[in-house]
Amino acid sequence: MNIIRTAVAAASLTAGFALLPTAAYAAPPTAAPNTIQIADCATDPVNSLRITYTVPDSWGGTFTECYEGTGTIDKPVPGPVTHLCAGNYNGTYTDISHNGTQRTFTRTNCYDLPNSIIGNLQVTN
Repeated sequence: MNIIRTAVAAASLTAGFALLPTAAYAAPPTAAPNTIQIADCATDPVNSLRITYTVPDSWGGTFTECYEGTGTIDKPVPGPVTHLCAGNYNGTYTDISHNGTQRTFTRTNCYDLPNSIIGNLQVTN
């Protein structure tokens, strides 16, 4: 009688382990080595995507918008990014500072506007 109970207990234990979700223990995905994540505007002003536009003096000279979202930027040469086409911005971003309204856009190619630069975005290798 003891042998039967032991065999049943062992079978139950083995079946229980088979039900554990193995996918939950997979390593988290990492960003490609040639890209960096766009940081949150409020918590990381250095690595957030802050775009400064140069406009006519009658419009105020310059204005800066901050974008945050789920995308990445291609890594150009190390150092400050000074032109929008220094990298491609791939992902979905929300402009949190343009006239107090939020605008969301998806960017899958080079963001190139006349007379525009990026402020505060440092790229390192």
